[in-house]
This record gives sequence, C-alpha cells and structure tokens, in this order.
Amino acid sequence: MLKDIRTATGETAVLATRRGAYSHYIYVEPSGLSIPLTMSVGAHVPVTACSTGFAMLSQHSADELWKIVAPLYPPEGRIGNSVAYPRVAALACEARRNGFSYIEAAQFGTAALAAPLCVSNREMDLSVGVAAPIASMRQHRDSIQKIVVKAAETYRRLDA
Repeated sequence: MLKDIRTATGETAVLATRRGAYSHYIYVEPSGLSIPLTMSVGAHVPVTACSTGFAMLSQHSADELWKIVAPLYPPEGRIGNSVAYPRVAALACEARRNGFSYIEAAQFGTAALAAPLCVSNREMDLSVGVAAPIASMRQHRDSIQKIVVKAAETYRRLDA
C-alpha cells in the first residue's frame, strides 16, 4: 500500500500506530526527494504534533481523547510541538468530519496529510499518510488527499 501511495504521489508515505500519546512510524516509504523533516521507522512524535496522530485521534470519543493526550499536558504546560489542548479536540473533530488530517509545519517546511486505518477489533490505532515540502503539498493536495483517503477506505473494507 505505501509503495503504491509513494509512486502515485511522488512523496514520502508513512504508516503509523499509536502507542499511548505518541504516533510511532512503523513503516516509511521515502520519496527519494529531500524533505527537511527526516521520517524514520521507529521515530515517535506526540499525537498532537503530526497528521498521523490527529488521524488516529479522530476515531476516539472526547473522553477517550483526553485520556490519550493527558500525558502531553503536565501541570507546567505542554511538551514540544504539541498543539495546545483546546485545539486538539477541534482538530480531531475536523479530521473525523473530513476523513483525513492535514497539518503544515512551517518550522520544518513540511506538510502532511493522513487518514485513519481502523483495525476492526479496536486493539490498535493505525494511520497512513504522506509528507511533503509545503509548496509541493499545496500544489498537489487534492490529488494526494484522494489517493490517501482511497487507500484508507480500501484498507478498512478489507479489515471489515
């Protein structure tokens, strides 16, 4: 699936799973193009700092959402690049409504679009996404969105 997405988009494709409050990249299919953000297998990012994370969060209720992200919000404030909590629920709802998550990270010069892959037993959250330089993503966002969402829908039908 990731090789097909990478071939169709020309950009880096990634498969991620959620472990606690983090999105872990379990498979990366690099584009061969140089993007400022290096994505590698085994890397982990707060779910509130990446499109794969928000795609997975979109599949949870508000109560589950807070339980998942609470470790990112210790009393003294948020960690790293995590989005402030009041925006987390809004972004997760937007991802649920759209069927995908889209984030631009100006500080890295990248953008990412991801869709949730639901495992039928709900034992695991998965998402598939594409990362690209912001200019490239903006230029090809509609086609990338169609490719990623279609791949996720195909996976969910097979998983049902």
